[in-house]
Amino acid sequence: MLGPSDSHADNIHSHTVPAASLMTECATRFLAALDAKQRAKATFLFDTDERLNWHYIPRDRRGMPLREMTPYQKHLASALLAAGLSQTGYIKAVTIMSLEEVLKVMENDNGEVRNPELYYFSVFGTPFDTGTWGYRVEGRHLSQNYTVVNGEVVDGPSFFGANPAQIQEGPRKGLRTLGRL
Repeated sequence: MLGPSDSHADNIHSHTVPAASLMTECATRFLAALDAKQRAKATFLFDTDERLNWHYIPRDRRGMPLREMTPYQKHLASALLAAGLSQTGYIKAVTIMSLEEVLKVMENDNGEVRNPELYYFSVFGTPFDTGTWGYRVEGRHLSQNYTVVNGEVVDGPSFFGANPAQIQEGPRKGLRTLGRL
């Protein structure tokens, strides 16, 4: 028979990792998984104009797109996105990204315009807990920007959009990513 000190719950330790440390760890692992050519595509100086060049409309983007990543790199990119969001925010972000598949079918697109892997990951500066750096995850209908300054995180600008607002047909019929009418 288990006594109070033998319970499973007592053996679980809860840890809270500061957001900046988690972001630094995720960015460092993501960048380490890229080869030199990919890293050159994904990284920028912190004080570059590219850091301020954010948007959520269709246009050419710089950074490392998901479609050019290996499965392992995609997992690390996903962790980097998740590091800046709540669990609900992360679910909304990946759902927004997945809506490109719905639009691809609706618009009879070949996948070059409507592609859930046309989301770009960029790191500005060198990830370090006490330094100044940032990262961006961006594509159509989603732009998440983070800046870390001496262990403090600033989230913004931040944009979530959904198209279609509500799926009208198919296996995901009724899905409304960003709230109710």
